[in-house]
Amino acid sequence: MDIQATLQHLVDSKAIRELRFTYARGLDQRNFELAASPYAEEAHFKSPDSEYHGRKAIRDAVSGITKYKKTMHTILNHLSEVKGDEATSETYCVAYHFYDVNGVQQQYVMGIRYEDTLRRRNGRWEIMHCKANFDWFTGQSLLFAARNAGAKPA
Repeated sequence: MDIQATLQHLVDSKAIRELRFTYARGLDQRNFELAASPYAEEAHFKSPDSEYHGRKAIRDAVSGITKYKKTMHTILNHLSEVKGDEATSETYCVAYHFYDVNGVQQQYVMGIRYEDTLRRRNGRWEIMHCKANFDWFTGQSLLFAARNAGAKPA
């Protein structure tokens, strides 16, 4: 690989990785425009129990997180493969959700793997399709009954 190709690969990989960082920051700061910004206008998001079409629908869906007092989405392993203006990536996330029940703090935690298909448009990477895999849970979700400890992740 020549130096120019190597540099482009590094630039692309960093830009793609930062899309997931931006998504997590938007969720945790309750800035849902920011959280949805990595997605293409016509993006598709699918998880085992929900599906959304378009950036606006994704933004509206993630705003449900306000039921939690606080959240922290930690972005971990990230691998991407770039081929020209198209790419795929897999990103691990451990998502912490905090809330109170009768004055006692509760914690709900999810292990998530995002499998994304991306494209570069007008010099900017964007997520076209996201498959969110839920690998494990601890605690009780306030939003989805099927996303609880003891439930079998799909």
